[in-house]
Amino acid sequence: MKVFGRVLLLTLCVTWVARNGWAEDVTILTYGAKNDGKTINTVAIQQAIDACSGSGGGRVLVPAGIFISGTVHIKRGVNLVIEQGAVLKGSDQ
Repeated sequence: MKVFGRVLLLTLCVTWVARNGWAEDVTILTYGAKNDGKTINTVAIQQAIDACSGSGGGRVLVPAGIFISGTVHIKRGVNLVIEQGAVLKGSDQ
């Protein structure tokens, strides 16, 4: 019975991937974020999160540099990844 359960789980996973594709990586730079340590990037980061969530989930990447952001809302299926050399500073804006 254990083998049947594993085969069923594998079949379900393959079916899900075939229909939905693999989760994707989205960089905040694509949505206009600036790593200058001055620009408020809240809107760009939230747009990246929303796009990633809307496409089924994945990772939102914060690349090297200093990014300033106010409150963002992480959505189900989205992982916010702060890459090496990246700093995400909070702002009240």
